[in-house]
Amino acid sequence: MRLAHARSLSICLAAAIGCCFGGAAVHAQTAAGAITGVVRDQAGASVPGATITVTQTSTNQQRVVVSTRDGVYTAASLAPGEYRLAVELAGFKPVRREGIQLSTGEKARIDFDLTVGDVREQLTVVAADSP
Repeated sequence: MRLAHARSLSICLAAAIGCCFGGAAVHAQTAAGAITGVVRDQAGASVPGATITVTQTSTNQQRVVVSTRDGVYTAASLAPGEYRLAVELAGFKPVRREGIQLSTGEKARIDFDLTVGDVREQLTVVAADSP
C-alpha cells in the first residue's frame, strides 16, 4: 500500500513539474513574432511561387519564404524589431515595403498586390568559328 501511495505521489509531482516547465516553454515559443500575408496580382488572383525576402534592418539578417498556391506566405519565429520585405516573381515588378515594426508575440499581416512588369526578351548571340 505504501509503495502504491509513493508511486502516485511521484507521478503527481512529475506532472506538476511538467506543467510548470511546460508553460514556460509555451511562453518562450510565443515571444517571437511573425509576418504573414497574401500575394495577389492586379486582378486579385493569388500568386503562388513569389519569393518574399524578410530582412531585419538592424542586423541585416534575412529569411526567404515562398508564397503557397493560395498566395499565402508566413515568416514565423521573428525577433522583435524593424523589418523590410521584398517580393519578387518573374513577370511582375518587384515590390518592397520598409519600416514594418514587429513586437513580441505579434503576428503582422502584410499583403502585396503585384503588377505586371516589363517583359523583356534577351537574345544572346555567340559567334561561330569560320571553317
